[in-house]
Amino acid sequence: MKRVLSILSALFLTAGAFAQTEANMIDAAQLYADGKIEAALSAFERIHAKDSTNDAACYYLGLCEYYTGKLALAEKHFSAAVALDSTNNWYMNTLASFYDSQGRNLEAARLCEILVEREPQFYRSPYTLTMIGDAKYANRQDSLALEYYQKALDIDETYAPAEISKAEVLRVQQNYPGYFLSLGKFIENRQLNGALKSNYLRTLLGNIDARFYWVWGEQIGKLVDRCLELHPDDMQSLVNKLNICFIKNDTTAWMGVCEKIIPLAREQKDTANLIMAMSVMGDTYHSLGNAKKAYATYEEALKVDPDAVGILNNYAYFLCEEGRRLKKAEKMARRVIELEPDNATYLDTYGWILYLLKKPKEAKPHFKRAMIYGGKESDVILEHYATVLEALGEKDLAAYYSSLAEQKKKK
Repeated sequence: MKRVLSILSALFLTAGAFAQTEANMIDAAQLYADGKIEAALSAFERIHAKDSTNDAACYYLGLCEYYTGKLALAEKHFSAAVALDSTNNWYMNTLASFYDSQGRNLEAARLCEILVEREPQFYRSPYTLTMIGDAKYANRQDSLALEYYQKALDIDETYAPAEISKAEVLRVQQNYPGYFLSLGKFIENRQLNGALKSNYLRTLLGNIDARFYWVWGEQIGKLVDRCLELHPDDMQSLVNKLNICFIKNDTTAWMGVCEKIIPLAREQKDTANLIMAMSVMGDTYHSLGNAKKAYATYEEALKVDPDAVGILNNYAYFLCEEGRRLKKAEKMARRVIELEPDNATYLDTYGWILYLLKKPKEAKPHFKRAMIYGGKESDVILEHYATVLEALGEKDLAAYYSSLAEQKKKK
């Protein structure tokens, strides 16, 4: 930089005010090059105050303001530099980079498109081409967007942002064969970590309906399996596989996946997924008639997180269904509603246990609260409430809620 400034000094050895301005510019640029940003900022402010049409002063002033956190002023002066000399690609590149750093991708892409056309050897890259593609897509120019994404991939076939953006356009166009082909390339990309791929698949699984899965479920399942094969220690890949097992209602398969999640979650100190897998296993054991194993699993989970509300609730409810260890069940259910007081299911569990403990008067307020928070949508909760009201001698009200429960069953 110092050598460049010396050369510039020789070029600017002219007479009068112009020569003085250029000398001041060189001195200010040297301050900037030396990292003396505040001093450079003051110098360029003085130059700009004397001549606001000096494009170089505007440019350097913007740089100094950017580095000192004055972003609005930096944008103003970068824009002024471009307006004063629209042929200067470096000014335009800097403004595009500024927009990009602020997440203003459409504005950055507009400038990048000009730069790519002017000097493709310097500015034509997968990054800029994908950015332009995103801008075209945002403006509903899908075909042009696909062209730019493909140009980016022609340069670098492993450039993931272009591949996944291309896939998204194809998905919106309902070109599903093309979409899954592109998505498959994204999953196969060995340069990407598993989390990027599995998080995309998680979003996909969370946004499909039964009809879409009926047609494309096999393809989605293969992608989930391949992602897990490539990234066996990626937790989200395992969770995606678990969700596929749920969709297929394959109990044996989902228990197998949970057995893989549990040790990995312990290793990664991932309490949320550890509790989730234990909860699934406990609930499944209970549904299969193995209460002993279910309760042992719940006990193990509660050592990890004593306030795991889902496990506390289910454990308490299953105990009360069996009519045993009701005091233990009551203690767990009470803790649940302390943690989540507005959940109708949890209020029902606690209220029903209180009824079984022959405390219908204490149970009633919890059922009343459950009615406020969605309890009327459950025939089980309505029936429980009717039973409690009957025990309290409120026969008319009990008959009303019993009738609601019957209507709900018929729907």
